[in-house]
Amino acid sequence: YVYVNERISFWEVIYKKSNLLDFRSINSYAIDSEEPNIYLFGSISRMEPPIIQRYNYQNQDIEAISNLPPPNYTGKPIKLFNSPNGKEIVVDQGTELSFYDAITLEYKYNIEPGGISYIDDIEYLGDDLWAITDSDNVFTFKRDNANLFLIDKAPHFIEHQATFNYNIYVLEGNRLMVGHENEPNSIVYTLDGNGKFLSQKNVSIHASWSYDGSKIVYNPAENYLLDFSQNRLYSAETFQYMESFETPYFPSGVSKDGLNIYGTNNDPDWEITPESLHKKEAIIFNRNTSSFQKIETLGYPHILFESYNGEVFSISSGLKKERLSQNINDKADIFIEKVNTH
Repeated sequence: YVYVNERISFWEVIYKKSNLLDFRSINSYAIDSEEPNIYLFGSISRMEPPIIQRYNYQNQDIEAISNLPPPNYTGKPIKLFNSPNGKEIVVDQGTELSFYDAITLEYKYNIEPGGISYIDDIEYLGDDLWAITDSDNVFTFKRDNANLFLIDKAPHFIEHQATFNYNIYVLEGNRLMVGHENEPNSIVYTLDGNGKFLSQKNVSIHASWSYDGSKIVYNPAENYLLDFSQNRLYSAETFQYMESFETPYFPSGVSKDGLNIYGTNNDPDWEITPESLHKKEAIIFNRNTSSFQKIETLGYPHILFESYNGEVFSISSGLKKERLSQNINDKADIFIEKVNTH
């Protein structure tokens, strides 16, 4: 329309860049390590429930949209698993798990694990074995389609923390680690091939957590744990400190080979103002050379990740914002861009 007053006249045109996603905010995501797909869980409108999208970042195409929104929003991140039941997106509903076909994003069914009051985290261990933790114990289950059968359970922390923030990390050698933001140490469990607990020990790893989820990432290629909150690496064998890095100040991803760390220097706690120091810039730190590369981006990078074929992409926003879950004036400004590393 045309707006006219005594001083100003201009045309206001509703315009949307072709690569902008429909989301006003993104609560969580899951990256496919085998295909150019990312699964995004968020809201396209304040008036509608959150949805899941399967997005091909190579072709910039939406390939599927969930046909049924998860009945409850718990704030837990969606997860992508590949098991004998195929690739599935799993949404933690607190007392039960919602399963979606990862290709079509059609809702399949809910599974309610027996003996668990509230699900804090779930991970797939392989051979149709699954690990689930609540605020008191960690459990292993064997899955048979829409059923989970209890195999074993073991207690974790003596101090009873509030629900949420208990996280499971699957390590090599039939091991898993359970940690909590409020606990200074984590617990590593060793299992046999059938999912039975054999032993457990405390390790000096603090399982940092933030609004975006766990700040601990396991890299199997180099067998280390990376703490995004402190920029420190720990051996996943001895759990001793290995090394640290200064920049990127706020890492968000790591290469499959474990040699490159991706992130930005934009502080999520900065006040959003026209004068704030946010930059449209990605940073890649190389562990071999102890050097970093700054790369100009189209938007403000939030999450950087390596694609299935080794390229680097960023979930970026056109507007300055604290995090992807922030909805600014109900405007769509989020997109996925390739980071030019050459």
